[in-house]
Amino acid sequence: MEESEFIDKLRKGDSVAFQKLVSDYQKMVFGLCFSYLNNFQDSEDTSQEVFIQVFKSIDNFKAESSLKTWVYRIAISKCHDFIKAKNRKKRFAFLTGYEEVEERWESNAQTPQKILENKENMDLLHKAIDQLNETQKSVFVLNHMHEKTNTEISDLLEMPKSTVDSHIRRSKEKIRKILGDILN
Repeated sequence: MEESEFIDKLRKGDSVAFQKLVSDYQKMVFGLCFSYLNNFQDSEDTSQEVFIQVFKSIDNFKAESSLKTWVYRIAISKCHDFIKAKNRKKRFAFLTGYEEVEERWESNAQTPQKILENKENMDLLHKAIDQLNETQKSVFVLNHMHEKTNTEISDLLEMPKSTVDSHIRRSKEKIRKILGDILN
């Protein structure tokens, strides 16, 4: 089925089409949310909000980009909204939640010491990422954790590729500096 037919079915409220949308994009959306929020439960909740927003606003989809790109944009926006709301409520704490993800992704070959080292390294990386501004965080997460190209990021965030290049370079420099300060 072509994407335009699929979108038409979504616009008509076809529950099978919506289930397919969730099935096709669930891992992508959750992974993106987890990269931003670093918490399993918050990522699940935000992922659900993404699909609710897609369902509510599918009539506004103009097909200027692919459906996947549009869903990505909604997910990024929902993550930013969540972070802003959390900051407004002054509930600052380093986000946790790796335990549940580790249980799901842990291989039998890993030793407890290796798992602890990986968790500590991820904690340090996420602390550094949390210190980036919103745009730098977006480009860094999309580039390094979701392996998006600079051109794909440019499309997703609707900014010139040269601006994306600049933000990626600055985010890497800032992360190196932050990690250097933390480890020294």
